[in-house]
Amino acid sequence: MPIKVSKNEWMALSAEQQTQIAGIIDTNFAGQTIEPAEGGTAIVQVGSVCEIACDVAQSAAISECKKLPFGRSICIAIAKEAGSYCRDQC
Repeated sequence: MPIKVSKNEWMALSAEQQTQIAGIIDTNFAGQTIEPAEGGTAIVQVGSVCEIACDVAQSAAISECKKLPFGRSICIAIAKEAGSYCRDQC
């Protein structure tokens, strides 16, 4: 599932920074991609084992995002959206 993110914010990052954020998301949410879009946002509006696994993956991704010296906010927003999508699939 492509996660739509603000094109302006995404394009403000260098290609290397975009790759690093995409890697964090892919490592924690296999198969999810990032799609810059006009007006796109990566903002998210205790359960089953599946939901718990999604929560853990989201937390791990957010933890990695917080280590970045750039683009933390967008990386965290994408991780939250990926977590939401993951839980919706449970």
